[in-house]
Amino acid sequence: GTASGTERLTDINPGAGSSLVNEITVAGDRLYFRGDDNGATGVELWSVLADRTAPETTIDSGPADGETIGTDSSTFTFSSNDPGSTFTCVFDGGPAEACDSGTKTYTGLSEGPHSFQVTATDAPPFSNVEATPVTRNFSFDTSAPILRVGGRKKQKSPKLIRIKATCLDEACDLKATGTIKVKILKPNGKVKKTRKLKLKAAKSSPGAGRTVKLGLKLNKRATKLVRKVLTKKPSKAQIKVTATDKAGNSVSRNRTVTVVKK
Repeated sequence: GTASGTERLTDINPGAGSSLVNEITVAGDRLYFRGDDNGATGVELWSVLADRTAPETTIDSGPADGETIGTDSSTFTFSSNDPGSTFTCVFDGGPAEACDSGTKTYTGLSEGPHSFQVTATDAPPFSNVEATPVTRNFSFDTSAPILRVGGRKKQKSPKLIRIKATCLDEACDLKATGTIKVKILKPNGKVKKTRKLKLKAAKSSPGAGRTVKLGLKLNKRATKLVRKVLTKKPSKAQIKVTATDKAGNSVSRNRTVTVVKK
């Protein structure tokens, strides 16, 4: 080498021969190391600009941030923008553990909130550590919503039947389905047959504790038939209300409504 040192990014001895790299030192923003090809050419000093940029981790799959899942296991996959990085994972604030494969599975989760963190470190000799772990917060829930169903048990509208429903403890998706039985009468007033007509389903997505009205409708033809029958006989509607939470847990309640003449 020279007195000032020689900056090289190629082999000291081009060709089939190899050089021995040793005495690696980081000083300031540069990496210094000595190359020695066993005396064939000599010893030279190499200098490379040091890597001070930490890697960035991306969580590629797994529960989304804020998601509620309905199973007691979760698997995360993750990657770094810096090839050769290693990873450290932390679950629910526990001890850090190596997870260099880029995937981590947790089983036997308890119900409630959970937190997953992963941090990347790039390859030696710089070993820059990601400043802020990438985090996913999620929850595991197997409990169905607490559903309350109400409304008038006697109603006078043959076209629209209304049901009140409330998810008391959490937000939910509500769906009401049902049928109405209509008695077809003979001229003498006796029942000739009973027809079961399907009501159009009603849906809503209320927040926790919010009561909503679900209106189940009949089409025009069915409404006309029910209105005609109601002059002599009431009709009964069987309603089923189902509440489903974000984790997919569901519960149903049934209610009978008698439709009478106005």
